[in-house]
Amino acid sequence: VVLLLNLALAGLVNNFPLFSQARFGWGTTSNAFFFAFVGLCAVVTQGVLIGRLQPRFGESRLILGGLVLASLNLLLLALVPYGILLYPIVGLLALGMGLAIPSLTATISNRTPAETQGRLMGGLQAILSLAMILGPALAGLAFDHLGIPAPYLIGGSLIVLALIVSAADLLPGRRTRVVQRAKISG
Repeated sequence: VVLLLNLALAGLVNNFPLFSQARFGWGTTSNAFFFAFVGLCAVVTQGVLIGRLQPRFGESRLILGGLVLASLNLLLLALVPYGILLYPIVGLLALGMGLAIPSLTATISNRTPAETQGRLMGGLQAILSLAMILGPALAGLAFDHLGIPAPYLIGGSLIVLALIVSAADLLPGRRTRVVQRAKISG
């Protein structure tokens, strides 16, 4: 899930100036304001909202809800007809990612014994590094060979896949049945 989510995010961030220029004629200034808006959304989500929402909804719901928001809005991003509509779409995308990523990291950490936390964090960093290498390359290839919206359609699909994997593990009762089957067959 971490790899899928970060592949989509790395592709979005690195490909966006090409997308916005090709689709809407945006230059450096328009992109700078846009990325400042994205940063503001991330600060509000992670600095204010997650602290209030986590106790109320729990990490599992925030992961699933965040992934739903992120996937839908990344797919919408590919189809947006006017540049001004990017702001609410990407605002909701940033909200989804801002809810999902910290909640996912906390869930992974909470499921890992204290003596293996260092290995876990090192492994997560390796996955993030791999995503930061592969994501932009895949998005660039998709942009060049499949068309302007392709990186966002692919990214949205990657997040849908991450949602499916997460739901298989996080939905109530699902994890218990999987563990029981593993014990029976193992």
